Amino acid sequence: MRKSIENAFPHVITGKCLEVETAPGFELFDSPIPPQRCFIRRNHEQERHFLVRNPSQKPIHFLAIDKCLLNDDAETHCDCALFDEQTFCFIELKDAGKRTRKEHRRKAYQQLKATILLFRDKEIFQDVTAIEAIISFASKDSYPVRTSSSADAALMFEMECNARLLEGNEKIFE
Repeated sequence: MRKSIENAFPHVITGKCLEVETAPGFELFDSPIPPQRCFIRRNHEQERHFLVRNPSQKPIHFLAIDKCLLNDDAETHCDCALFDEQTFCFIELKDAGKRTRKEHRRKAYQQLKATILLFRDKEIFQDVTAIEAIISFASKDSYPVRTSSSADAALMFEMECNARLLEGNEKIFE
């Protein structure tokens, strides 16, 4: 899969958009200052926005998408992705700031969908068994709150993108 990404987006190598991590756990950080992109959190002074659990310590690839792999100002793609040999997981990190969760969900849905469809067009998913999309709110609140509208959105997302739509602040790679 890594090779497919490098072939479809050759600048991924020079732009340092793709990293591999084997730690049992690591965190993602969405920087608010330029270049305003996602990183693997290396400095404990940075906020933690997303937790990745990797109990088997296998190679997990981190792909910075917004402002790295795709560097336009259209804001029609998600922040980052994580993947191993079987699962490709797109992530959109939302700040629980001025907008409501409903507004954030609607925008995140569109960003995730556009990114997945772009990757499908570039034939990135040839060997993938599962595609996931996670909307993550940067809050310490316990969630997700399951509503009928979020269940409907998840079903629609599955039909439109052939991907599972989730909400949460962590991903576990078994």
